[in-house]
Amino acid sequence: MFRPRPLGRGRAGPRVQQAFRLLASGRYAEAGRLFGELADRARDNARPLRSAQLALQAARAFGEAGDGDAALLRAQQAEQQFIAGGRPERAARTVHTLGSMLRSRGFEAQAAALGQDAQARLAAVGLSLDRVPMESVLQQHGALPPTCSQCGGPLRADEVEWINATSAECPYCGSTVTTR
Repeated sequence: MFRPRPLGRGRAGPRVQQAFRLLASGRYAEAGRLFGELADRARDNARPLRSAQLALQAARAFGEAGDGDAALLRAQQAEQQFIAGGRPERAARTVHTLGSMLRSRGFEAQAAALGQDAQARLAAVGLSLDRVPMESVLQQHGALPPTCSQCGGPLRADEVEWINATSAECPYCGSTVTTR
């Protein structure tokens, strides 16, 4: 029996693609704003995991743009949305990754604030930043291509949902991506 695919699966919308193009062209603040708008829309439409992925990209873009406060706000949104979507371990990994990014760009106060916020949120679901293993996902899975062939979104082994040892789901468009 034919079942229609859910909207947005298998390809990212034009605004997501535009945000990735802005990011690739070095227009980080613009990319951050667009990713942030998209993250807010996903959150408002009860899509917490999509919101988290888009907020994560917004945080990275704002970090590249040198706006530590905007990066912190979007990092906190990503953390909160991963928890809301039932992925608290993913939230903890995000905090570690984004905290390192903030510190590497000289945003020590923002990195500390992110860590404090995360400790409180994770404690509410019975986790701690210190107790979440940060082992390399690559030890369990093959290497992903750097970007999704369908939407152009960046792929990181620790940010995708693995289907099996050799394939993962793109967090932006839902396409199945196979390892190299």
